Amino acid sequence: MLNPTAAIIIIGNEILSGRIQDINVLYIAKKLTEIGIKLSEVRIISDTQKMIIDTVLALKSQYDYIFTTGGIGPTHDDITTVAIATALNLSIELNPLAENVIRKFCVLHNQPFNQAVEKMAFLPHGCKLIDNNISGAPGFIVENIYVMAGVPNIMHSMFEQVLSTLKHGNPIISKYIDIMIGENIIATDFADLQNKYPDIEMGSYPFKKDDQCGTSLVLSSANTLLLEQAYADLLKLVHKILSKRDSISCVKSVDCHYELT
Repeated sequence: MLNPTAAIIIIGNEILSGRIQDINVLYIAKKLTEIGIKLSEVRIISDTQKMIIDTVLALKSQYDYIFTTGGIGPTHDDITTVAIATALNLSIELNPLAENVIRKFCVLHNQPFNQAVEKMAFLPHGCKLIDNNISGAPGFIVENIYVMAGVPNIMHSMFEQVLSTLKHGNPIISKYIDIMIGENIIATDFADLQNKYPDIEMGSYPFKKDDQCGTSLVLSSANTLLLEQAYADLLKLVHKILSKRDSISCVKSVDCHYELT
C-alpha cells in the first residue's frame, strides 16, 4: 500500500517579504516523515483571497492531506478561514464550541472578548475544531484540509492534536553517505543507481568543509529491505570512486573519506 501524501500551504505576506522566516515546514515535514506520510509539495502564498482559493482547489484533490498555516487570527488581513470556506462553497457561521473556548480563555487571562476576538469563532459550516492549548482560538478541519495558526508554537500545539488521527504508512527512512568529492565525479554512477532502484528516492547535495567540496548522497524509502539493498550498492559505488581518487584531478585533498549513519 502506498503511503499517504500531503502538501503544505504557508499563507502570509510577512513570509514572502522576508520579514519573518518560516520554520513550520521543517516541523511538519519531520513529523509526517516519522509516521510515513510523504510530503510532496509546499507552497508559500500571499494573504489574498483569490490566491488562497486557487491554491486550495489546485491541491486538495491531488493529496490525501493539506495543511495550511497562517491567516486565522483576529485582524483584518486574516482571511484564510473565509477563503477556504469560499473555495469549498461552505457558509461561515458562529461556531458555539469555538466561541465557548475563546470566551473561557479570555476570562482566564483577563482579556476582553471583543468583535475582533469573536471573529475567530466564525468558522466554516460542519468543520471540526483543532484544539489550541497556547492562545485559545482553535484551528479547524474541513474535508482533507487542516487549517492552523502561523505562529510556530501555536501551530505546533495544533499539529500535535491531529497527528495521531492521521492515516499513515510505514515510516520513511533515510540513509546517507558524506563523501569528500564534488558531485560531478559521482553523478553518472549515482544516476545509474537510481535507475536500478526507481522506487528509492535518491538525492545528492553538495557542501563545503574546510574549503573542500563534498557531496551528501541520500537514499530514502519506506521499504526497508529495498533501502538496505540500494544502500549496500551505494557503499560499493563509493568504495570504487574512492579507490580511484588519486587519478581524479579535481579532488583537492587526498584526505577523502565517507561518513555513514
